Amino acid sequence: VSHELGHLLLHQKDRLVLRRGTGAPKAYKDPEWQAKCFAGEFLIAHTLVNQFSSLDEVASAFGVSVPAARVQLEVFAKDDIWQK
Repeated sequence: VSHELGHLLLHQKDRLVLRRGTGAPKAYKDPEWQAKCFAGEFLIAHTLVNQFSSLDEVASAFGVSVPAARVQLEVFAKDDIWQK
């Protein structure tokens, strides 16, 4: 649901654009990538995540699956937000 909320909030004024040519568009311009990032940030607060010491604790605290928590914690780790 949070992924779809991302589409609603981020792309409500966008029009569908068909693209021809070679090469893939930049990931950050992809509406699916944007909605996925939105969902992760929406579900797991980066300001609170370091209060927990394990993946399972994060998943439980934020009410998300362990795989979903793992994906978001990997993003946070790249941004030096998750320190565990």
